[in-house]
Amino acid sequence: MNYGKYNPYESGDVEIISENNDLKIVKVLTKDAAFYFGGDFYSQNWDNNFSEGDIYFIISSNEDIQIVSLHNRGDNERSVVRIGYDNNDFGNADDLKKLFPESVKLLTPLIIFGKTFEFLKSIYNGYEPRWNENGDDKIISDIKFNSKTPNSSIVVIEFNDDEDFLNIFDIDGDDQYEYGYYMSDYPSIDYDLYNYNEDWDGGEFIEYAFNDENRERLFNIVKVFFPSTPNENTKITASMTEIDSDFVESVIYEYGSEWQNCVFDKIRDDIKSELENPFIKFGIKEKSFAFKYETTVGVLLTWYKQLKFELGDLGALLKELIEKFDQNKNYNRGGWSELRYNTDCDSFDYDAYQTYVSNKLDGLMEKYEEDERFINFYEFIDLQQKIDQEYGFNKWIPLKTNKNAFFNVEKIDPETNKIIVKFKNNERDNSEEKRILTHDQLKKLETQYELFEQKRKRFGKLR
Repeated sequence: MNYGKYNPYESGDVEIISENNDLKIVKVLTKDAAFYFGGDFYSQNWDNNFSEGDIYFIISSNEDIQIVSLHNRGDNERSVVRIGYDNNDFGNADDLKKLFPESVKLLTPLIIFGKTFEFLKSIYNGYEPRWNENGDDKIISDIKFNSKTPNSSIVVIEFNDDEDFLNIFDIDGDDQYEYGYYMSDYPSIDYDLYNYNEDWDGGEFIEYAFNDENRERLFNIVKVFFPSTPNENTKITASMTEIDSDFVESVIYEYGSEWQNCVFDKIRDDIKSELENPFIKFGIKEKSFAFKYETTVGVLLTWYKQLKFELGDLGALLKELIEKFDQNKNYNRGGWSELRYNTDCDSFDYDAYQTYVSNKLDGLMEKYEEDERFINFYEFIDLQQKIDQEYGFNKWIPLKTNKNAFFNVEKIDPETNKIIVKFKNNERDNSEEKRILTHDQLKKLETQYELFEQKRKRFGKLR
């Protein structure tokens, strides 16, 4: 074909969309017309590209403005803008508005923006979506169409993936893991009891975890089995572990798990407070935390236009809103991996834990009551406490009537509930002898030692 004589207007290869002294918009219909307005690039790519959909050329009377093409391939794909004759010289809708500010009203109807924007715009103009139609936007789950006022149609937004939600706030990496750990509907808390076990062995646990009453009861139980145990926390806890390791394990687990449950709930609340109802200032209401939100078609289109963000999907729009307008954009959202190490529990039920420990101690007492090693366990405990308060165990105590004679309460025999006492007399030969006494006999011995000595001489060692 002789292009020098070719006239696309006469050949019917072009459709004039608009024309005035400043601007002409034409729609080309053939390869020849594409070459006429755009040159080799457009004719060479006609068959595999530009023949699909509609291609427009925007021709300005201003010679300083290069040729501009607008290509709409169809199927709701956004418009492709090219400025000049090179495949790499891409522009966008904003460039069109800057180049032709006086012709925005003419150009806007021709521009196909992002799928989400076009989908919402069609609803605004009265289109009622089919069931489950969402404009291929993965976070639009439903449209509640309002036939009377389509712009008031409700857009239901759902985040079925935590990552999609957190990306709105630029939260990634370790913080996404922490979010999943704390915000799961079915959390599985990993209890770390190592420090509590260390505190038990070091004696600190019974200082901060036990009240005075339970601590005293624990001491008394230890003294049942090990009367000479010093009143030192580390000695008491070591002895108790030897006596009943199940008891030790249970009180540590109860305290550690309840404390960590409390910390877990506190961290969960803290994370939630950072992300609760984050879009409300934009007219998007939270229906279910981090999952379901609702707004109207009109609200979303307003934000798309105000931000000039027509090409983005809805998730990208929400991210842009947070970035530009959220007062908390500089707020330190995230950093959640540190919370488990620096969060205290301010609602731990200390009284409930003391009741738990008391009940466990009662259980020990009941178990020992049936223990065949004791003729009468509660009588044994009562006697044990009396001796501990009055004399202590394994201490040499001078007699009141003879300062050269000493006695030492060694232990109480659980099979008889009698007291095994050692004696020595420095005036005699300083040798030790043992006697088995009742509590009353021990009390008398303190003040009537001579009578016991006479009996010893008459009958030999007392048994």
